[in-house]
Amino acid sequence: AARGAAAGPAGWDQLWQHQQQQQQRQRPVSTGWADDFAVQQHQQQAAWAEEFSKAEAAAGSQGWAAEFSAVQEAAAVAVASTPEAAAAAASDARATSARLVDALSAEGDPKMRNSKFFQFLSKMSKGDLMFEDNQVVERPAGDAWALEFGGNSSAAAAASNWSSEFMQQQGQQQQQQSSAPRDWAAEFADGFANINIGDGATEEQLEEAWAAMGGAGNSAWANEFVNDAENSAYADWEDLYAKNGAALPRQHTRGEYEFAQSNPFLADPAAFEKGKDLFKRGLLSEAALALEAEVQANPQNAPAWRLLGTVHAENDDDRQAIAALDKALQAAPESLEVLLALGVSHTNELDAGEALSYLHRWVSAHPQYRDAAAAAGPPPDSSQALSHTARLFERIVASAPQDAELQLGLGVLQHLNRRYDGAIAAFQRALELRPGDYSLWNKLGATLANHSHSSEAVAAYRKALDLKPNYMRAWTNMGISYANLGEYVASAAYYVRALSMNPEAQHVWGYLMTSLACAGKGELLKLVEARDLQALQGALPL
Repeated sequence: AARGAAAGPAGWDQLWQHQQQQQQRQRPVSTGWADDFAVQQHQQQAAWAEEFSKAEAAAGSQGWAAEFSAVQEAAAVAVASTPEAAAAAASDARATSARLVDALSAEGDPKMRNSKFFQFLSKMSKGDLMFEDNQVVERPAGDAWALEFGGNSSAAAAASNWSSEFMQQQGQQQQQQSSAPRDWAAEFADGFANINIGDGATEEQLEEAWAAMGGAGNSAWANEFVNDAENSAYADWEDLYAKNGAALPRQHTRGEYEFAQSNPFLADPAAFEKGKDLFKRGLLSEAALALEAEVQANPQNAPAWRLLGTVHAENDDDRQAIAALDKALQAAPESLEVLLALGVSHTNELDAGEALSYLHRWVSAHPQYRDAAAAAGPPPDSSQALSHTARLFERIVASAPQDAELQLGLGVLQHLNRRYDGAIAAFQRALELRPGDYSLWNKLGATLANHSHSSEAVAAYRKALDLKPNYMRAWTNMGISYANLGEYVASAAYYVRALSMNPEAQHVWGYLMTSLACAGKGELLKLVEARDLQALQGALPL
């Protein structure tokens, strides 16, 4: 999708001043991380275990249900009073769940679609789960189809209730449709009775008798049955495809980069220098435009492509980052910076195979480590590629512990291998060598979060934002960690802050919708659907 133009070259100084003023008002207060982190590491050893247990308990259906049912608490009293109120509440819950499922499916984020929360919403929208006495229970098989058919039966009604309602509905429908054609079942019974065949008829005799009746072509009930079934199925699929196809961003093909349609930096001979300066100032969207202008004028400028990839990675858009870094690699096939960056971006995209390939290429191309990589040889088979490469990095790290990039590569490999303790240790050693590297603090935070240390992850992300306040990816990750801690309103506020820096981050809009639903802020969902950032910032200030 094309991105809109930012302010022209003449106005970027004013943009910088404006954002700096916003940052002073909105950036989180530093916690004195450099002094307190070591103490926190010991104090929170016991705390994280309790936190992990709570997160695990909340991960199941009842955990999500507790959050979801909080939104329905006010309606619960009314539900208990009458069957009609219960039916309305059940219908509302399913409709709300269906809207959330549609919206989250449209974002195309595999992490969200695979989450337990999404699975819970999906079951709610289909009627497989139901609320009963403020608890979520599995719907009995008979109740499920009865509710689908009847539409207005009570979610808690017994079998006798729905059966009597069904019979009553049938009587009403017969009165309303007295002038309609007879139903297909009756026509089938009459038609079958008119077929003159004896016992033990052969297949050929049955076909002849069927043809004598006129076959399916002249049978009203057959046409009605086939047409209704096919039309309904095709209509459902076409609606679903059209809805998701319109909402999903166009997928990248490998190596493709999508340029903005409108770019005020085009034909600016100083576009590259301005792009670098804008990047340092944290104006990532404007920096991307300037760098796009440069690579369109000079397609073989590998440093410009590499920096453009870094801009997108920090703006939480790894698909564009990978596309730009691929171009950089084409222009400079042995670039160590590009190989390492591709390994990290593919890790973010959950593409372990590609990430592992680029990390192995990095160590094999490194002038100090290529001999060790050659001596290690290839892995015995593809299933051992990850462990083989991780052991190679561990051996090299033991001989060169002062290389921060080597520690970074080892941390990414350990993360891919889900050895989070090893990844945390590697990133911490890298930070001892480069304490001012905000991207390393972010990687440490992400690893802590994946290891269910969300409180410590928040502190690491805060340090990253202290070092670079416009680091959009860290704002997003802060929101994820607060959601993991169950602080959904705070989580939503951080997502809104991230979106103010990159409104085109569709997956973050999905995260925001989820947090608002869990927080019971249903009135704000319409603002999300309308992409009304100004109103959301007013409703969710930091």
